[in-house]
Amino acid sequence: MLKTTLIPLNLKERDQKLKTLAGFISHFGTETVYLFHVFSGSREAEKKRREAVLREKAELFRDMKISVETIIRPGTIADEICKTAAEVEADYITLLWKKKNIIKRTILSSPDTNLLRICSYPTLIYKEQMVSSGTQQPGTIIYATDCKRADKKVLPYLKSVPFGAKKLYLLHVRQRAPDPETDKKRHQEMTDKLEKLAEACLDNYDSIKKVLLTGFIRSRIAGESRKRDADLLVIGRNDKVRPMDKVLGSTAESLPHQTHCSVLIIA
Repeated sequence: MLKTTLIPLNLKERDQKLKTLAGFISHFGTETVYLFHVFSGSREAEKKRREAVLREKAELFRDMKISVETIIRPGTIADEICKTAAEVEADYITLLWKKKNIIKRTILSSPDTNLLRICSYPTLIYKEQMVSSGTQQPGTIIYATDCKRADKKVLPYLKSVPFGAKKLYLLHVRQRAPDPETDKKRHQEMTDKLEKLAEACLDNYDSIKKVLLTGFIRSRIAGESRKRDADLLVIGRNDKVRPMDKVLGSTAESLPHQTHCSVLIIA
């Protein structure tokens, strides 16, 4: 399901980061990569220089036995990424993580933020790190589930993608109910849903653990990803956008800024 990815580059990325990325996505079963760069300048010499740099970056993926093609186009970054991903029939988009302060994220925005808001493709936000297994193969995955519609989108990936992870944590964060009896009932409902998810993924992981917490969703998910030393956090995008999300960002947009690990957003 994640055999082909489109990777936008600004051509300032370190070679070592691209090498570790290549190793990481190879464990997703990724076989084909499209390296993409947006250049809106008019100087032909500069365009050729960037094309040459893009070809050099491509060799880093070929060294990992991944098929690579390069594309350079003019236009608006987020729009061109979405359009090109559709043209090459990419299964997902990979963004290399670049930390941004809160002002840039909320007021000034960024191409990455705009992309997450308008794009319907699964998106991997990659953070370079040594994963717990000591290689680029993810050893621990956390799926932060809403126990609602997102599960239908995410479950096929957890069941069929060859992550090669040994541990899977199924995490749900909920708000406490106003009275003890209702709270107890909701707790049991969520426990039952997590159990069904675990049963569906049983054949794909050595260990599956269910974690049910109460509190503020984003901070609790970020805290658990650090506590469990996760290599990858998987979340599903909620199609409903609340008014405050336009200002503060949705959970899918905000979590990459709060977690230490890579994040896979399933749209």
